[in-house]
Amino acid sequence: MTAQSGSSLQFLDEGVLRAAAAAAVTESGLYFKEHWVRDFLVESVVAELQQGGLVSSQQDAHDRFDQLLYENVTGVEPDEVEGFADALHRLIVSAVESAVAELEGSEDDEQANIGGCAMCGRQMPLTFHHLIPRDVHDKYKKKGLGTEQLNAGIDICRPCHSAIHRTYDNKTLAAHYYTLHRLLASEPLQKFVAWARKQKVTTASDITNPRFRYRR
Repeated sequence: MTAQSGSSLQFLDEGVLRAAAAAAVTESGLYFKEHWVRDFLVESVVAELQQGGLVSSQQDAHDRFDQLLYENVTGVEPDEVEGFADALHRLIVSAVESAVAELEGSEDDEQANIGGCAMCGRQMPLTFHHLIPRDVHDKYKKKGLGTEQLNAGIDICRPCHSAIHRTYDNKTLAAHYYTLHRLLASEPLQKFVAWARKQKVTTASDITNPRFRYRR
């Protein structure tokens, strides 16, 4: 991700930044004696990303957040700091790629019908998720996949669709999560689906309301 800071920040809202920061903390293996310290770190990272722009590399993430970690996490190790920086950069890159693809309509085909989401099972307005994302179709055509295989997909609600693209970039989806079964076997997606099933179901009147926004 290059020249990302100012131009790409517009694609990510505060909730996405917070999710990326929290996931990076988890992946790094940082240990906190008190939960408030973790929350403080996450909010500090979000504030810095909003004010200073997105991280442009793993090294940039390290340089901007190593002091924050060393000053606030007791006994933090250098490899944990490196792990946090690497995870944060990777997650931010993935979030931007997904947001841009979503904005350009390169991946999402909106459906007008309401039905059962293949991921969470809720009766919701559905979107069509290509199991082999469109922007890698040329690559997979060369590998011998036909039109039917390339256009295979599942009908899922917008929140589940967004969760898929926040979690994995298109190359990873095509290589490892090209079936519904594989998507449902993903641990982070399992956690999201479990959460989604407890949320309010979107109604037909919601989607005709110009002020309605999905909680993603």
